[in-house]
Amino acid sequence: MPGMKWSKLKKAIENHFCDELKDRVKIHFTVYRAEHEPESRYWITVDGKEIINVSELKWVIEYYGLADELRNINDCKDFRDENQKEGYYQAYTDAEKILKAKGMLPDYEFGNL
Repeated sequence: MPGMKWSKLKKAIENHFCDELKDRVKIHFTVYRAEHEPESRYWITVDGKEIINVSELKWVIEYYGLADELRNINDCKDFRDENQKEGYYQAYTDAEKILKAKGMLPDYEFGNL
């Protein structure tokens, strides 16, 4: 379906949902205008409640912020220190798991749902 308008693609996808979900599950997509690169956002709602949020900009901000917070909590702030190195990098893995558990994904993961 290359080149298909979003409204038609959205309708085509939502029409494939089973009858019990057709009016309950909605998919959304928008592109925000940005000076250098446009920022896109995808999200899925069930009964109006957002269950999946895919936004690269929001992901990057949350991911690095949470990893930094975890490194501070665990006192693993210096990757060059052999005693802190494992904890430093583990913070990235833990941050990703936490965000995914909250239904927040980077845009490159959206196709893997």
